[in-house]
Amino acid sequence: MRNRRMFLDSCILNEMSEDQSVSDLVEEAGKFYSTYIAAISLLEVGFGSRAKASSNQQELAIDLYMSRDFIKVSGSSIDTKDPIGSDKSGKKYLYIPEEHEWYGARHNLIEWMEKEGAGGSSARKQANDALIFLCAWNANSFLVTDNTKDFNRFNRIMYESSGGHLPIFTLEDLLRSKYERVVFPENVPNYP
Repeated sequence: MRNRRMFLDSCILNEMSEDQSVSDLVEEAGKFYSTYIAAISLLEVGFGSRAKASSNQQELAIDLYMSRDFIKVSGSSIDTKDPIGSDKSGKKYLYIPEEHEWYGARHNLIEWMEKEGAGGSSARKQANDALIFLCAWNANSFLVTDNTKDFNRFNRIMYESSGGHLPIFTLEDLLRSKYERVVFPENVPNYP
């Protein structure tokens, strides 16, 4: 948390495009934290047939792709472009995964398959989440998602191998943090 980097899951971006109060909440948090989005989210935001995805979500996907407001970073450039102690207010970054993050996501998916007896098709459905998790981990950030179940799977795998956690918070946690102290992992029910 000392890096003051907030990493947004794709589901949060979709919610922001549909609910102004969510967008306002994330914008307010962005006054205190750098805001990060994984480039893999371009596959998920506004995805689907035009009849399925809302026009707001489709516009957000285009904005993410075309925006000059986002500074592109990767694991090897993040500390230069967003150093500890720098002004975080309003800074937005598009995190481009490097090869080791793709490989690490693959490794975590295989670990998950072996531990839970899941098949390859189930793991492939989690591939984007696995990559977002690794990007957020390598950015030394905290993750904001309403999909805690899937991300906590990867947290358990990382804890067993490294002894560390990726702090995970929901939109509700972000809202509550305006009025009370919210601490990971106490904020996650039944987190081992």
